[in-house]
Amino acid sequence: MATYHGIEKLECLHCGWVTHDDEIMEEMNDLSGDCDICGSQFFLWSNTNNDQIVSSGHLVRGNRSNSSGHYYLVKGE
Repeated sequence: MATYHGIEKLECLHCGWVTHDDEIMEEMNDLSGDCDICGSQFFLWSNTNNDQIVSSGHLVRGNRSNSSGHYYLVKGE
């Protein structure tokens, strides 16, 4: 399945946690949530249109200050 935003997979790039659960992915997307395992906001979002987007937040590994943004690794259809 996929969320109404088309999100198929969410992966924490800090600790490796992965989910395909629509409800969890929507909650993380809508509320800009932290990873339940490590508290990071450094995620890879994979969508049904083949987009792959990295979002970064306050616990980005190797970054001494706060960092945030959304970066397309792959731009889908």
